Amino acid sequence: MSKTRIIVAALMSLFIVVYLLVVPNMIRDQIGRDPYSEWMQPDESEYKGVITVWHIVEFKPYLGSITTWLKERAKKIEDADFGVYIDVLGMTTDEYAERVQNGERADVYSFPAGLFSSEILMPMTEHPNVDFVSASLYRSGVYNNELLALPYLYSGYGLMINMDILSRLGESIPKEGVDVSFIAEGANRFDHYTGKNKKNHVYGLVGKNTLAAMLNITCDLGEAERFSSGNAAMHICDLRAIGDMERKNSAGKGINMNYYPISGYTDLVQYIGIAADISDQKVPYVLSYISELFTERSQLSLTELGIFPAVVLSEALTFEMEAAQRVYDGNKSPDVMNTFLFNAARHRVNDYAEAVLLGEVGAYESYIRLIESLRA
Repeated sequence: MSKTRIIVAALMSLFIVVYLLVVPNMIRDQIGRDPYSEWMQPDESEYKGVITVWHIVEFKPYLGSITTWLKERAKKIEDADFGVYIDVLGMTTDEYAERVQNGERADVYSFPAGLFSSEILMPMTEHPNVDFVSASLYRSGVYNNELLALPYLYSGYGLMINMDILSRLGESIPKEGVDVSFIAEGANRFDHYTGKNKKNHVYGLVGKNTLAAMLNITCDLGEAERFSSGNAAMHICDLRAIGDMERKNSAGKGINMNYYPISGYTDLVQYIGIAADISDQKVPYVLSYISELFTERSQLSLTELGIFPAVVLSEALTFEMEAAQRVYDGNKSPDVMNTFLFNAARHRVNDYAEAVLLGEVGAYESYIRLIESLRA
């Protein structure tokens, strides 16, 4: 027998031995299997069930609902992953506190700046690869060098002025426009009493105390509701308040007012974060959901609500609402506080702001130092 035939015979013998050793085991493993049932049976590693998202509201867009916007994004994940349901529930900060008090928890939290402490959320080692509109905005969700929350939208402040009250007082808007000195001086100059026995207090300024203090205003600051009832000359407010007033005016039920953007500072930021105690099986679907919030399509759709995308988009932003456009133009690169540092110092921020409004010596300098220490 030639050498070639000997080698071929040896290889054939080896193949036969391997066949006899391996194939019976493979056949035994297949006995009793039902391929159709296996195809219908879900992968044990996949999660099937409900993922809860709490959207906690402290400010609103010019119009519409972020809760609805979040639900629309959730539907895309549900359509892609059969058996996974994302339940988005909107609530106020008070309703959130009540639910926590009752022992309730969520898997994902959409929350405003300063509401959460760091231990509630898990580090986000995976997240969408996007460019944020400012480094400060991205850093505002980082704590101890770990990303715990991503800002996905933000807004800014404006100033509404009741033109009828100014006219009654013989006042007007300066030709050069509204600046900090006009607001600070007007807060006291426009403050007066009307009615029988001069008992009806018409405030010079109402609204956000922390922002009024940022402008170094000393005054008797009234509640925001006083403006809508015609009992305040000026109102520091968010875009929703401006939108609501414009809609009232369109219906003939509002106030003759002008509005002006307040630029350079905002704490109106909304974050998305994952609960520290979430089930590991849910995490991949939560990450897919969060990624959906940051697609260019989703972020661009925020402009339809009159609120600002947190990331850089491929096209220049334009808003159908003039108020939203004007406020956005003054806040394209927001400088914000770290949300977790803000949470720890929230009571101090409020107390320092009140001291500024009361005109206490050195209060403004102390307040600004505190705010600087909280910046992202």
